[in-house]
Amino acid sequence: MMDIETRKRLTEKLLGERFMPGLVGFPYKHDGETISNRSFTTPADALDVMNRLAEKGKWGKFYCWASSKTVGMTSWEFDYWLFSPDSSGIYRICTLAGEWLKEEKI
Repeated sequence: MMDIETRKRLTEKLLGERFMPGLVGFPYKHDGETISNRSFTTPADALDVMNRLAEKGKWGKFYCWASSKTVGMTSWEFDYWLFSPDSSGIYRICTLAGEWLKEEKI
């Protein structure tokens, strides 16, 4: 399960969206604004994270860092693994991007 700080980091720092603690994955209104706290459990979330890293020119650096976390996988095995959910349903690219953002300036 992804902790709240990682969700906040991905939502605000990477995706540039407003984060509000609350029900994850359910849109709700706050001060007249619709907030949709992402669950990072959908293919759309994974692609949004990848696309945003690419838009910011950070995809290559992130990809090299993430691939260094695994051993014994071919390139296509790593790609499949990266873009699949873990046992809690959260896409690995989202979890790893959240870890990477702790150290990386975007």
